[in-house]
Amino acid sequence: MNVRVFHTVLGWKERWVGNLYLFVMDENVQTTNVI
Repeated sequence: MNVRVFHTVLGWKERWVGNLYLFVMDENVQTTNVI
């Protein structure tokens, strides 16, 4: 994935990604390389 695309996606999915990150961390505590 291109860095530009990656930053663009995070730009308009910032809140969603933040919530998903918390959810993933809660569901998969051992998975530290998800993000």
